[in-house]
Amino acid sequence: MSNEGSDLLSMVDLRAILSPHVARFGRAIWPVWDRFPELPEEHRLAYDPTTEANVLHSYMVRNAKSEFTNVAGVHFLEQHGFHLGIDGSFYGVDGLAVCRLKKLSEDGASRNYPTMRAEALRRNDPLPGMPADATYVDIGYVLTPLRTGIIMVHAVRVYDSELIFSIPRSGDVTHINESLPFGPMAVEPRFHIINGAKRKVDVNNGNR
Repeated sequence: MSNEGSDLLSMVDLRAILSPHVARFGRAIWPVWDRFPELPEEHRLAYDPTTEANVLHSYMVRNAKSEFTNVAGVHFLEQHGFHLGIDGSFYGVDGLAVCRLKKLSEDGASRNYPTMRAEALRRNDPLPGMPADATYVDIGYVLTPLRTGIIMVHAVRVYDSELIFSIPRSGDVTHINESLPFGPMAVEPRFHIINGAKRKVDVNNGNR
């Protein structure tokens, strides 16, 4: 049975969780196209859009792991592809954001082939291997119409494809602070995988 959108975080809460990481996301995504032309031209010309997206995704994952390793409140989820789990309690929010790195449609919206899992994710249903109280977010790029480069990077709530914010190029001036907005807190995310599914752990009462 679906509990569609029941744990959905508001746009305000998602911005609170994701904004401290804007520069990290920018460094993970914007440079990937710079690496793509380094591939042999005969390979690149033979790639269809799906293969091209898969190559760029592998670059994004590698960059994201470099950017987010040892960042407090962030957990790598790799049971069903690569996702970043970000614990909202570090930013005063009761909830979790689970981020996918992907190509977005030309209008900057989140799109997927309509598999059962993709449809469940679109409804924000709980999924095996993911936190039960997650809100799913796509952090993705939009290519030029001729696929000659990245023209924008967006953070989009998957449930309704609503834009959370746009992400500037790495190195652009931003007034968003990457540091934690509060004082010292537990550095271990409050969730872990149990029996193939993920749930949040209450560190206050010690329930595991």
